[in-house]
Amino acid sequence: MLHDVVEDSHFTLDDLRARRVPERSLAAIELVSRNLHRDLSYDEAILQISTSLDATLVKISDDAHNSRPDRVAALDLVAGKPTNPRYQRAREVLYAAGPDDQVAKILRRVSPPLLRELPAEAVVVDSLQELLAIFDVAELDGLAESIGDNLDPDVYPGDDPESAPELIVGRYGFSLEFPMTLGAF
Repeated sequence: MLHDVVEDSHFTLDDLRARRVPERSLAAIELVSRNLHRDLSYDEAILQISTSLDATLVKISDDAHNSRPDRVAALDLVAGKPTNPRYQRAREVLYAAGPDDQVAKILRRVSPPLLRELPAEAVVVDSLQELLAIFDVAELDGLAESIGDNLDPDVYPGDDPESAPELIVGRYGFSLEFPMTLGAF
């Protein structure tokens, strides 16, 4: 909740300390506050952040929120330019510094499409809704269209409404059975 307060307000670390913010939180806030590390390049700051698990998880959460598809689209519309490629480089460093399960938990909650940046075999998908969120589509037809160019996708719900749907792409078909890894998909 406080990750940007030192960067975006008049509050200092000492102000937060006086308000009894725990030292552990202050250490993470200090590492992620760019204005406290003006001498470091962005990439150097990311490397420094990655030395602390708390700061790493805070920065992953912040980046995931800033990288949500709706926010990226709005920024592109307002600023007329795509997001900076340095953010993807930063995520690679940060993901490597954090425990896989904690990184996936953050991405699953904040920006599911970023789960596609993790090793596909490590991402367990528990439901069709989660799979749709990972591919940032609203329905199964959109998912079928997102998995390849110039394919002819059809979606068949199957005879049993409780069963997993089948996805037919061209002449190939497969059933979606959950849980599955993103790699299996």
